[in-house]
Amino acid sequence: MSKSMKKILLVLPLVAAAYYVGLVCARLGRSYDLVLFPSPELLWLLLQVLSALWLFSVAAGIAAALVRPLGAAILAFSISGAAMFAGLGWSLPAGIAVLLCVLAGCSYLSRVSRELDERIAFSTRPISEGQTVLMVALVLVACTSVYAGFTARIEAEGFSIPAEYKEGIAAKLETAVEEYLPELVRQLAIDIIRDGIAFAVDDVLVGAVEPFERSIPLIVATVLFALLMTGTRLLAWVPALALSAAFWALKALRVVRVVRATRDVERLVVR
Repeated sequence: MSKSMKKILLVLPLVAAAYYVGLVCARLGRSYDLVLFPSPELLWLLLQVLSALWLFSVAAGIAAALVRPLGAAILAFSISGAAMFAGLGWSLPAGIAVLLCVLAGCSYLSRVSRELDERIAFSTRPISEGQTVLMVALVLVACTSVYAGFTARIEAEGFSIPAEYKEGIAAKLETAVEEYLPELVRQLAIDIIRDGIAFAVDDVLVGAVEPFERSIPLIVATVLFALLMTGTRLLAWVPALALSAAFWALKALRVVRVVRATRDVERLVVR
């Protein structure tokens, strides 16, 4: 297999990972009820977002280390940006977020290329440690998707409490009523409970939040940014370990090899 073909194959995971990031972030942006009223499903969705960011960071590290010249790596990253944009959906906020991500990626590529050229021996350390700005840009993509999705939802329908949450509260109270109240007054108590919950949620709670509903997307996006950044920092060892394993696999499969070269060093000495 030619070197050009191998480089193309090394770029394909980057494009695929970028598209997956776009898809998962778009799904997060559409999960209004899930994010605003957390459940175990939200944890699973956030884990999917983190895994997508890690996959992209590993693919970006491989491209930064192996795709040369630098212009080819920048072109590959630009193509991956288009794939991410396609996964997110065509919108102005998504376009701005992806553009920032591509610019952060190009800066990352330049930094990794420079640091690897200056090192005596190859190491994955500068590749992993240089991804801080790139990871911030990726988290911003996810938060922008949430902000845009929540803004569109609230502008279309206003702030509302999902019916299933009200039903869940009513069901718990009805269980207690059925257990402790006699049958003659049971239905009356259930009707009162349902009316009371509807009033408390739809009139009192929603009415109290309504003046601030335009701020909800920004608040949710800010909280999500803090959560995702905390998660990526605490678990930064996961993509670093995956990147080391990926390079080991590439060497084992003989896609890449270690080349040792000598350099001419210029020094000033006393004659």
